[in-house]
Amino acid sequence: MPLHPRGPAAYRVGEHTRAVLGDLLGYPTERIDALGGSGVLGIP
Repeated sequence: MPLHPRGPAAYRVGEHTRAVLGDLLGYPTERIDALGGSGVLGIP
């Protein structure tokens, strides 16, 4: 019996990155934007 996903992922990779960095870790918006712009983070 082949194994495969039953459907699409329940979330998008990186969709909570801004919330984690900003709300939980206290990063300022400017720093998050700079990290996203430099390609370090995959922020959708």
